[in-house]
Amino acid sequence: LFVMMIVIFSLPRIVEAVSIQDSGQVAEVINLTPNNKPEVLKRNSRGINNPVFQITPDIRKNQEPDNKDTELNKQSISLQSTINTGITEIDLGLDFLRGVQSPNGNFGNLINISSLIDTFVVVDLFDSLQLNTDTNYQNALTWLNKQYYESTLNEALKLLALAKNGQDVLYSVEPLVIRQNADDGGFGYGGAHESDIKTTASMLMTIDESGYADYGSNPDYSKIKTLLFLINSQNIDGGWGETVLAESDIHSTTQVLEALYSHKQETLTTGGTDIVIADIIGNALTYLKQTQSTDGRWNGSLIDTIFAYDILHKYGVSLNYENQAFDYIKSQQGIN
Repeated sequence: LFVMMIVIFSLPRIVEAVSIQDSGQVAEVINLTPNNKPEVLKRNSRGINNPVFQITPDIRKNQEPDNKDTELNKQSISLQSTINTGITEIDLGLDFLRGVQSPNGNFGNLINISSLIDTFVVVDLFDSLQLNTDTNYQNALTWLNKQYYESTLNEALKLLALAKNGQDVLYSVEPLVIRQNADDGGFGYGGAHESDIKTTASMLMTIDESGYADYGSNPDYSKIKTLLFLINSQNIDGGWGETVLAESDIHSTTQVLEALYSHKQETLTTGGTDIVIADIIGNALTYLKQTQSTDGRWNGSLIDTIFAYDILHKYGVSLNYENQAFDYIKSQQGIN
């Protein structure tokens, strides 16, 4: 089911061209020597707990996110049982998903965590296709609203889906932010667990989407610490692994790139030290481009190929083997 959903998700990508300079430099962007070869810094050496770091420009969300309906408009929307896109492959996939949705509103197996992941991916798919009046979408959101997860990652994904729907989740986000590790700024399974890449990336997206702001003189303090953890954790090849110092992999790298998308034009700056997030992104995009095989795939894996294909198109980056990748993804759609 998960594979089926991400195949559908990758087909309709409408790209937003984003100018990211692909410098080809490695991950570290501070203290470059004159020949542009970096002096590799020790991890956590960028002042990760320094509250004087500021985001430029200020990207705090003081209003509802763009393209979200106001409460008044939401009340006036009439739900429709099924909504089609007019694209045959996508509509067949949507019909398949509607057919396997549980009466409770969830997707996947309730006896394991796949139910949350599958439901989150379906909700994200419907949201990306702007099918937010579809009853299947609304039923899935209703199910998500009733769930609670001890895992920071799972609870963050749930709140992210609800926030994208325009729901106010700040009351629930704050307890998750408190779990942030003070030593490195990342997030793990819970409050006393080692930070990992996917949880931290998901928390950054949830903080952004919910409009969370800290008390005190720097309302972006937690957000900046989260950004710095991800920046400090980038491997020398431009990718990210599941944990700090782990070998780079496609899934972790694409998830961080998804989280950094809202920050692609920002710079973290303090006292003459600038971290240009576009440089971090450019190194990661280079990693993805260089790891594509000539047959269009990544690692011979459908899932890796879809994640890489989708995020590269989101950033407006041309693929080395565009047609091969798309044809491969499209060929994997089942006859049902």
